[in-house]
Formats: sequence, C-alpha cells, structure tokens
Amino acid sequence: MINYSRTFFPYNKMFCIERFGVDSGTTILHKSELKLEELISENKSRNNKYIKMHLHKNMLPVIAMYLVLKEDGKKTEDALQ
Repeated sequence: MINYSRTFFPYNKMFCIERFGVDSGTTILHKSELKLEELISENKSRNNKYIKMHLHKNMLPVIAMYLVLKEDGKKTEDALQ
C-alpha cells in the first residue's frame, strides 16, 4: 500500500491523529492511503516523469485526503483546511 511518507506530506499521520483523535484519525489516514493508491493506479499513463512525480507526490495525496474527508461527512471548509 502507498503511504504518505513517500509523498510531500509525511506529517499527515500526525495531523489526522491530532485533528480527529487516534481511532478516527487512523481510519481517515488508512482510507486516504487506499484512495491515493486508487488515484495513482488511474493515472499510470503519464509519460513525463516530472508530471508523474508531481501528481503522485503532491497533487493526488491532497485530493485523496479531501475526498475521504468529504466521504466521511466533513464540510467542504473543514476538508480544505
């Protein structure tokens, strides 16, 4: 499984636990890592290694976390913070 330590957001585990508590934060992090893996598998056709790196390490981790927070019922404003 892909995890956030391999992205530009290695602090996401600590962020989730501080923001949502140990149980909920760990669950959100796990779901977002699964979502990240899904998003990356959907975007494997990128030929440019720099675009691929930017997507996998910068953009998709943020999108995955946002989508999971929205699926978890968080308001848009809260999910964007």
